[in-house]
Amino acid sequence: MSSAKKNDRTIDETIKLTQLKDFIKDETVEALKHPEGTKKILCLDGSVTGALMSVLDSTDLSNTLKPLGVVDIQLLNHEKLKVDINSPKSVVYVVRSDMTAVKMLGRRIKDDIASSRAVYVHMVPKTTEVCLRILDEYGVRSNIRELNSLELDLIPLEYDFMTMELDTCFREMTLDGDTTTLAHIARSLMKFQAFFGHIPIVRGKGRFAEKVATMMQRMGSEVSDSSKSLAPEVEALYIFDREVDCLTPVLFQQTYEGLIDEFYGIRHQLFTPPFDVSTEDPQLNGKTHLLTAEKDHVFTMLRGSHLKTLAADVQRATQEVKKQMDERNHLDKLGDIREFMGRLPSITEQKAKLAVHISIAVQVNRMANSREYKALLEHQKNMIDCQREKEVSDFIEECICKDNPLPKVLRLVCMFSMTFGLSPTKYQALKTQLVQNYGIQVLLTLDNLERTQLIQPGGKRANMFTSVSRNLRLRMETQKEEEKVKDISFAYGGWAPPLVRLAEIAITGKLQWNAMEGIFNQYPGPTFGTPDLPDDIISSQSRVIMLFFLGGITYGELAALRWVKALAQERLAEEGVETSFIIATTKVVNGVNFVEKLYGAVR
Repeated sequence: MSSAKKNDRTIDETIKLTQLKDFIKDETVEALKHPEGTKKILCLDGSVTGALMSVLDSTDLSNTLKPLGVVDIQLLNHEKLKVDINSPKSVVYVVRSDMTAVKMLGRRIKDDIASSRAVYVHMVPKTTEVCLRILDEYGVRSNIRELNSLELDLIPLEYDFMTMELDTCFREMTLDGDTTTLAHIARSLMKFQAFFGHIPIVRGKGRFAEKVATMMQRMGSEVSDSSKSLAPEVEALYIFDREVDCLTPVLFQQTYEGLIDEFYGIRHQLFTPPFDVSTEDPQLNGKTHLLTAEKDHVFTMLRGSHLKTLAADVQRATQEVKKQMDERNHLDKLGDIREFMGRLPSITEQKAKLAVHISIAVQVNRMANSREYKALLEHQKNMIDCQREKEVSDFIEECICKDNPLPKVLRLVCMFSMTFGLSPTKYQALKTQLVQNYGIQVLLTLDNLERTQLIQPGGKRANMFTSVSRNLRLRMETQKEEEKVKDISFAYGGWAPPLVRLAEIAITGKLQWNAMEGIFNQYPGPTFGTPDLPDDIISSQSRVIMLFFLGGITYGELAALRWVKALAQERLAEEGVETSFIIATTKVVNGVNFVEKLYGAVR
């Protein structure tokens, strides 16, 4: 998507997120190396593994943690600790402080009491009274030599992007009624301000976003005087709630990065291709790749490319790398030769990465142009446009009859409900088919999807959906591809993600915040925030704006956000203002894991 390439600027760290990451990394390393000089088993709750890998910049935790004395890494589950006579006599647990994980911890410690192993526990993000009571119920609290808190907060993954790696945040907020996560998010944002100064403007959309803002306000009194005296480095924080738009995360993605995640899965920005990527260098095959702008310039050029422009963008990246390599043929001064030789290792590395991305792009293109995926995109477009309802309905029933993967089917049902609407009769018929093909347990998941508003039985919604879509310009009516790439709707082939549109209006619009409420109120949830102030005008020559997405965002939305960021930077640069944007979220999600996290019974 050539228009989106504006956002791929040289790395710009107006605000030094690396100092925050270094602080979190140092704290984590200090916690994991204890007890020092002792070999240990590290037992991880699966939900914190990603956060650890991100903090430690590791694609292989085993090798990264060996210098800290970790000789074995195991996952915390319902099984006993896997040990033998030669196993270390110390075990370190890193566990998220939720009831399910702590109960598993209690059982595992109890099962291993006879070994007299020294037990050290780190609760993420903090130890709570509920956790302590659970450990008391299992009778193991006295067997824990040390019990500490480990605050894995907002983790900077790139110069402009942070994540908290909270896999179940959306479920906990909307389904389980657990506000612990919200408090953790509020504390993380307060900790961020301890590094970069008090954020004077906090605004947003959605009921859970408002709760986080309220918690932050209450926690304000806990902020140290030194952090309050810091000059604010961030001008404004906008918090957007996933609950405001549940349609976009279940849509099938269409950007290069989004398609990789859709077909193969990207975990913590790490991707291991399940196919060979190089014939020249076999060592690259089976290797895990870190997909970030800082480490991979070729990926930076391609990640926001739409499926229809991917081939052209790969060609553009190829020409750029070739141009750099060809510079050696035009050097006639010793100084130029020395300068080129200094850059040669980097150019050679980019050439190798280009070969990898060409292989990945070929596979992604093949999958995306398969008859199956093209049919999904066609019917997705029909639902967004509220057209051909009967054809879409028949397609969903056909997918059910063919026993297609349940997440795929549920995504289609959710899309249908949120666009056309589901009559009680139609919904009952779908329920019957789903139970017959996937088992009675699917009813629990359907109930969860209803409670979270992903499925909204009760009749027609097409008129309301069409009206809101028109008012917020969510649907791109033009058939011309060159027009689509001039709007955030490029990321989903003609659909503008509502949260991104709201963010665009907030940060690039000419309207004052108070005047925007009428626009924002077309979507569910309260609109809140710092009122317009007399000096609420760009007066400095440099500003930083932070966008926080509560409940997760997709790679497609990230691509659209970076497009908005580039657009705002261009417009404000014309006014003589240098602007930077930080995007933060609880987790990058895709349709499969977003739906799967809502499976089963409510805790």
